[in-house]
Amino acid sequence: KTNYITVIDPNNNSSGCDTLNYPLVGSTVIYGSSGWGYISGHNDYGDVSKANYYNSFSPYTTIGGAVMNFAVAYSASGSSTINLAVWNDNGGTPGSIIASKALSINSLATGINTYYAFDNAVTIPGNFYLGIELSSQSGDTVAVYTNDDMDTNPGIAWEEWSDGTWHNYSESPASWGMNLEHAIHPVVCTVNG
Repeated sequence: KTNYITVIDPNNNSSGCDTLNYPLVGSTVIYGSSGWGYISGHNDYGDVSKANYYNSFSPYTTIGGAVMNFAVAYSASGSSTINLAVWNDNGGTPGSIIASKALSINSLATGINTYYAFDNAVTIPGNFYLGIELSSQSGDTVAVYTNDDMDTNPGIAWEEWSDGTWHNYSESPASWGMNLEHAIHPVVCTVNG
């Protein structure tokens, strides 16, 4: 599903932009973790990153940023950041980070879809993952909304565990055993010339 949202190309050189998978299919929700925190954010398991999988979308060749909807954004120190990040595809799991941008947790809007731009457009490397690297500061709490379980196909939402391994949310019993998608939507553009 692809819908449009009005965005400004940060490099002012696009001939057209689109926001992928916007809005989420189904209801927008936030799931708590079994102990402290949230499935789609900081939690007692020490998750490091949260990301969505995206196929490359022709004719779009760059990512300008992302429309995201945060449920919680609290910085214990007042100065913590998260990173908006793009990972390449490593044979069906997130691979290396190809671009990132620090975002102050205190600047994150909650409860509303908000556009966060990269400083420069990121070339789409084929299939990719877009998401957030969570802060490691004790007491910080950030979580992004998801849709309801089973409202999307398995394989979209991913998380990086504290041991550096990536797991799909649909894995059971290793992960959550849920079919979710984060409210993290890439804004993709075609480039003039």
